[in-house]
Amino acid sequence: MRVRRALPASVRVGALAAAAFVIALTGGLSVDAKAGSNATVANNARVAGDRERTRFIADLSKKVDVHVFALGNPYRVIVDAPDVNFQMPDGIGKEKRGLVTAYRYGLFAPGKSRIVIDVSGPFLIDKAFVLEPRDDQPARLVIDLVPTDEKTFQAKLKETKPPQPAS
Repeated sequence: MRVRRALPASVRVGALAAAAFVIALTGGLSVDAKAGSNATVANNARVAGDRERTRFIADLSKKVDVHVFALGNPYRVIVDAPDVNFQMPDGIGKEKRGLVTAYRYGLFAPGKSRIVIDVSGPFLIDKAFVLEPRDDQPARLVIDLVPTDEKTFQAKLKETKPPQPAS
């Protein structure tokens, strides 16, 4: 039978101090190992417009492919993107403006990020695109929403089903 012996407290404290020193020298621990130079970073978002036309804009470090679709009950826009590292300011997403009542974001599944935009009533996604970075401007995800009636919303919803998981 093998006997385990605990390390003396002085050795444990020394090991912790050495680890803290290495972390300080290297600039800290990475929360997301994939969040290196290849990961897309979202560092700001905002809502503009009014109840006739509302625009959601998210600033990105580079252009990324997105899949945008609508869901009802409750009304919301879903934006799926591969592996975005969200570094948004604290408290962002609670602003009510136009058709948008709030938004949230985060990692949805391994390698898959999601933005959910809550909408106050039936709507249509008029435009959804990502602009390349240009001059001093970052890449930008842009989504334009317009109000509609429930019948039109439901008809459009049937046309644009969300993506189904691969089996």
